[in-house]
Amino acid sequence: MRYHIMMPGDKKEDAMLDSNLLGEDTGFGTFWPGSGLTALMTMADKRPNMLRYIEIIDQSGKTYTVEEFLKQIQNLRIKR
Repeated sequence: MRYHIMMPGDKKEDAMLDSNLLGEDTGFGTFWPGSGLTALMTMADKRPNMLRYIEIIDQSGKTYTVEEFLKQIQNLRIKR
């Protein structure tokens, strides 16, 4: 399952950009991060007040808050 980060004002087409890709759950207990995860972590560190405006969308169109997304991947190994 692929996950994409959506900023306020982003359209669904924007989510498909490589810069918005949070990563992919391969289904084998591993999460392969994308450049969007780096952006999310930077935001969490430098502008945490913005996290409430972030929306995460998966490839099927389901949306998550940042907290819901992190719960979704909490038991996965993150690879680089």
